[in-house]
Amino acid sequence: MKSIDRLLSPEQVRRPRFPESNGDPAYETNPLELVKTVATTALALCMLVPVGVPAQARTWNTANEIGGAGPAPGTTRIELHTSTHAGSLEIPYRYTQALTTIAQAGNAAAPAPADAASPNPARSKARVTPEQLRWRNAAIIGGAVGLVAAYGMNNWWQDGFTGSFRTVSEGWFGQPTRYGGADKLGHAFFSYSGARVLTAVFGAAGNDAKSAADLGALWSLGIMTSVEILDGYSRQYSFSSEDAIMNIVGAAAGYIMERNPELDSLLAFRLHYRPSESGNYNIGGDYSGQTYLLAVKASGIPVLRDNSVLRYFELAVGYGTRGYESPSQLERSRNVYFGITLDLSELLGQTVFRSNRERTGAQRASDLFFELIQPPGTVLPLAKHRL
Repeated sequence: MKSIDRLLSPEQVRRPRFPESNGDPAYETNPLELVKTVATTALALCMLVPVGVPAQARTWNTANEIGGAGPAPGTTRIELHTSTHAGSLEIPYRYTQALTTIAQAGNAAAPAPADAASPNPARSKARVTPEQLRWRNAAIIGGAVGLVAAYGMNNWWQDGFTGSFRTVSEGWFGQPTRYGGADKLGHAFFSYSGARVLTAVFGAAGNDAKSAADLGALWSLGIMTSVEILDGYSRQYSFSSEDAIMNIVGAAAGYIMERNPELDSLLAFRLHYRPSESGNYNIGGDYSGQTYLLAVKASGIPVLRDNSVLRYFELAVGYGTRGYESPSQLERSRNVYFGITLDLSELLGQTVFRSNRERTGAQRASDLFFELIQPPGTVLPLAKHRL
């Protein structure tokens, strides 16, 4: 076997100096000696690091101590600590810069921990077994179904059910329809919001981003479709194909937003609610008090995101009906609105949650709430068009 000295040309064995050496012989190095030292160091480190120790558990500590109780004079001690082993070795400190550069390159190329690499920011950091995940998912599904069933029995199906399945054609957004189309947007919105909320909950339970979005959209659509089928058997309502179609539209929109973060950062589908003339506060059923908004966020547009003022505002278009929940003598109207809305998620993110190094559970919950709800007092109407 050829010796390593013969593999290098005379030009390669010249003695280059590091820029900061300033001619100090102690900092001069020979590439041949450097290769040997690096090889020896690597071998020693391999002996210190057992196979299977996570890369993120390895930390380097270097100290240029000369004499005393520290390393031998003229050397640098490199200490290696892992979760199970520790060790050290001493090398000539004239190689410190080269080995530090190598170590930094290795750290930059090291794979990220599994939790940091997860595309879902809400994913649990703790390892979840498949069996645990199944139980968690089952609990989420059972809880969602139970909540909707309890609400329905107290608000939609108080009169009970019949033995026959009834259907009705309600129309879409026409003036003579029962709610002027606000109920159709309501079905789309609540399927949409159900998909968004369930996706967040499934993600927090430990599902990856795609699985959480799949489960969220499918179960939101499944629950809303089940409600519509039960309406078909109820004494008060009937199955509406228009409602069923809007349920599909809403769940699909929620899935698309979850799977496309750039689109989600640009657009928002929200509900703005003020009680109608009926006087009853019912955000889910008072259709004449609801206005559905599609907002374009300034924070999602690069040229506006950097503006310290405009980033908190949005341009919104909305649709709402008035008079459909009121006594018959009041005139009914269907209206399209244009205005400016306040992006509360962006505002809180730059104020209340600004000091957080990473998004907390409270911030995620706040962002989700204001992604779906536009509170009163945060809308500036600019124009209204009556249909």
